[in-house]
Amino acid sequence: MRHRRRRSIFDPHREQIEKWCSLGVTVPDMIKMLGGGYSEQALYTFIRNNGLRESWKVVYAARNKCKECEYCEQIINLNNMKQLVCMKSKRVVRQSVVYSPVWCEKEKVWQREHQ
Repeated sequence: MRHRRRRSIFDPHREQIEKWCSLGVTVPDMIKMLGGGYSEQALYTFIRNNGLRESWKVVYAARNKCKECEYCEQIINLNNMKQLVCMKSKRVVRQSVVYSPVWCEKEKVWQREHQ
């Protein structure tokens, strides 16, 4: 017996969400345009589970990446492993960071420009 997919609160808005994903609208902005009252995590999960993430990845193509940042340098730590360090803020960039950490000055500028 197959598991039946549960209805989501975002199912009635699926076409709009698909369009917004392809246009590069951020999740917080999507929630505002839907009228608020929804959880960001719920919308992220809906996008991921319904295969909308592939078109949505285009949004972050222009976003800052530490590997391309002039302030970030790759060093060899005491365990002989490569690690990124932001020389401007003198902080270690975690390996789990895909784009820029929230404390990065370039990330703050990017957030202001894309609000």
